[in-house]
Amino acid sequence: MNPVPKWGEAEFQTAIEAAANALILADRRGAICFANDKAAALFGHSKAELTGRRVELLIPERFRARHSDLMAQYWKQPVARPIGTGRDLYGLSKDGKEVPIEIGLHPLQAGGETFVIASIVDITERKALEQRLRDASQLKSDMLSLVSHEFNNSLTSMGLALILLRENDTVPDQRHNLYLILERIQRLLKTTVGNFLNQARMQSGKFRLDIRQIELRRLVAEALELMRPLAEQKGLDLRLECPETVFPVTADPDAMMLVLSNLIGNAIKYTPGPGRVSVRLKPISGDPPQEVEVSVEDTGIGIAAEDQEAIFRGFYRTGESQKTAKGYGLGLMVCRQIMEGHGSSLQVESRLGQGSCFHFRLPICRLDCPNRKTGLCHRCRSRNPLAEQDCRPAAGPPLTAGPS
Repeated sequence: MNPVPKWGEAEFQTAIEAAANALILADRRGAICFANDKAAALFGHSKAELTGRRVELLIPERFRARHSDLMAQYWKQPVARPIGTGRDLYGLSKDGKEVPIEIGLHPLQAGGETFVIASIVDITERKALEQRLRDASQLKSDMLSLVSHEFNNSLTSMGLALILLRENDTVPDQRHNLYLILERIQRLLKTTVGNFLNQARMQSGKFRLDIRQIELRRLVAEALELMRPLAEQKGLDLRLECPETVFPVTADPDAMMLVLSNLIGNAIKYTPGPGRVSVRLKPISGDPPQEVEVSVEDTGIGIAAEDQEAIFRGFYRTGESQKTAKGYGLGLMVCRQIMEGHGSSLQVESRLGQGSCFHFRLPICRLDCPNRKTGLCHRCRSRNPLAEQDCRPAAGPPLTAGPS
């Protein structure tokens, strides 16, 4: 074991412990003479465990041969410089985990010998950030390519349909089918643009909810009727199940229409015909009920357990959904964020191949609420952090409803 050089040992140790980086002092043979507390913490060893051991202890096995070559070259001309420039360097902690690091070497003369001080920086957080930036850049590139491709296909189909409509010999049935094609293309483009705009507004902080008292049953019925043509085209049974009692709730009507349209549209999209899509309103939480649960249940392709949280993160589509229908994976993320703004949470229960049920809850505006007639419920301020104080929507384009 090599002792610390005998020149101001106490001062030397004080200085090396005060350093911001992990520091290791080693001799020409690669034996560790001293390590400060930060080095011990970085690699998970005590200082006693490191002293006298070879530095290879802290290097992953696959890099050890290369390390020996690099150090042999270094000792031919020992000067202050980084090691492994242009390469990814990793240290090996006591528990076997690899830690991305940067290393700078500085020679030290003491007692007639030459030592080297290695200054080591843990760059785990930097590497993680770099990876996130690369992922974001790749995602942006992929999304631009996908959107451009889909828009081009849709516009091409629209152009062909318009050409056919101009033909004088187009029979009524053919004209009707062409109009249906144009309507589907228009709905697709509107939905895609709407979801991207809504997500951008949320990220920029410009998304605000206009909380007011609404009659939820009527709103759900309207959303269901808007989606009924899509269900009929696939031969699906689209039904609404709700009690006769009217339950006023506090919510943003436009935002709720967006959520309902997305959920119902997705259920139709991923349910093969003949199948069923059921929209239910169910009063819960006591007598009289304090909340109403809204659920959209289908008999479609279902969602695997490992995908059930990922689908809410955005730009994520399961393997089965990609096989079944086109989309961008934005709608559910937008819907969950809207429901969180209402103090609620959008949840899913599903089994692969056996359908899905998406559901959320909203507070019922009780009969004795002093603000009931004004549209300002007693709950809206505490449960809706995105609500403006005067319950007016922020300036900007209206919310766009549609399936993702």
